[in-house]
Amino acid sequence: MRKIVHVSDLHFGRDDALVIDGLTTSIHTIDPHLIIISGDLTQRARDREFERARRYCEMLAQAGFPFLVIPGNHDITPLYHPMKRIFNTYDNYRKYISEHTQAQYADKEVAVASINSVSRVRPSGGFFLMREVKRTSEWLADFPDSMVKIVVTHHPIHAPYEKPTKRTIGGNRTLKALGASKVDLFLAGHFHKSRVIPLAQRFDDHGGLAIQAGTVSRRLRGEAPSFNLLTIDKPHLTLEALRWSAADKRFAPAKKRDFFFRDEKWVGR
Repeated sequence: MRKIVHVSDLHFGRDDALVIDGLTTSIHTIDPHLIIISGDLTQRARDREFERARRYCEMLAQAGFPFLVIPGNHDITPLYHPMKRIFNTYDNYRKYISEHTQAQYADKEVAVASINSVSRVRPSGGFFLMREVKRTSEWLADFPDSMVKIVVTHHPIHAPYEKPTKRTIGGNRTLKALGASKVDLFLAGHFHKSRVIPLAQRFDDHGGLAIQAGTVSRRLRGEAPSFNLLTIDKPHLTLEALRWSAADKRFAPAKKRDFFFRDEKWVGR
């Protein structure tokens, strides 16, 4: 059994200190096996914002929590520095967070790989480079199908309910390519809303789940700050959204769904 905390869009620079403290308290209470941060650590990729994001990541590491972190579209050089955006896109991310914009993690039960979906010219929609998708697919294919295989991106691979201009270029091709590696879960953020889409309802050849985490920042879009908790014990999976209660000043369970893996598909129970 594995407990994974999936948090996204911290947006240091537009954060709420009380909510961040509540997130930290929740993480210590849950005591997860892995923390996944799916991008947008900062609001404007400024040094002071990245310094705060780094301190938060260091705190997680010092507490003994393994974590995987990737950049989001807010973590690259802003548009008002056009030349730096083209040639020095990830300077601050690499300086403060990690030299790598993609990451991998594996233990005896889960294998997790990230794909960088950030575009210099199309940040709202993002895109996938097929050579990176192929590399990820090959890495995951080496693990047995008895494990739960997870792909993490900032932009959702499959988001049919959003405007066409905000869809991620290459999303369907990426799903098809990763299907051969039997990927179970696709975790993302970006839209600041918690949501799960059973892909088996939309694609005959793919039985995974597309899962989005909300935001823990003040940049809300009709939903209180939230993060996801995944409890995985294949063939069982429980997905729980924990939402911030301003009255109680803590994160509390808001939505819970159980899934079961059968006939090569994750289905709701």
